[in-house]
Amino acid sequence: MTESRSNLRRAQLQELSNFVDSLETATLPELLEPVLSIELTLQQLRVLLSIGTSEQGRTPTELSSAFDVSLPTISGILKRLAALDMTERVADPADMRRRTTVITERGREVLGRLVSRRSAFSRDVLALMSDEDIAALAQGVRAVQRAREQLASR
Repeated sequence: MTESRSNLRRAQLQELSNFVDSLETATLPELLEPVLSIELTLQQLRVLLSIGTSEQGRTPTELSSAFDVSLPTISGILKRLAALDMTERVADPADMRRRTTVITERGREVLGRLVSRRSAFSRDVLALMSDEDIAALAQGVRAVQRAREQLASR
């Protein structure tokens, strides 16, 4: 690589880094608004996310281990989430003695609000971009994904 190409690459990487920092700063209030408007503690939100990303739900023991907290602490969190109608306890069809906690429709709605703000922002911005710019952005995103996969395989 020639020195001028090396300098150009450094300048482009710095420009990209500055852009990402600026974008994160500009969008942070919009992204945080749904999180801050939810009347859950961070621990309750983490447990709800864990339950919501599990197809079979989670047992109190699994949650206690995953979050490195005691069973009574997890029980309290689960009681609060159930009282807010975000989760419910159900019997495991394979073992009726085993109870799991699953996410309810209201819990899904809450998690959906956390994700939808970002998606709406992206759609709004993308709608303003030209076809050529969208194609270039898609190519760049694919390149980032390939680089992330390479790092993960190391």
